[in-house]
Amino acid sequence: LNKFSLPETLAAACGSDGSLLGSEDAALDPQRTWQAIAQLQQKILKLTEQLRIEQAARDENVAEYLKLASQASDKQQSSRIKQVPHLLPDIITMCT
Repeated sequence: LNKFSLPETLAAACGSDGSLLGSEDAALDPQRTWQAIAQLQQKILKLTEQLRIEQAARDENVAEYLKLASQASDKQQSSRIKQVPHLLPDIITMCT
């Protein structure tokens, strides 16, 4: 199970187009449906926590950038600091 795939129990409750199967599907097990819902709720909680952590890190980085930008002692230093946001996509690409 990779982090983006649907749990097996949810896959059993979904049609081929991604819609939930109705009660007309005799093979649908209510217990498995509840388990799938519980698994999705846990995944949502986990992702929400990860998002909170990443947002806090982003906020810290922005605060540090603003601090450095405000403390730049000359135009050359200020110019280098202001180039950092434009370089981030390249840095991120190199790290992955």
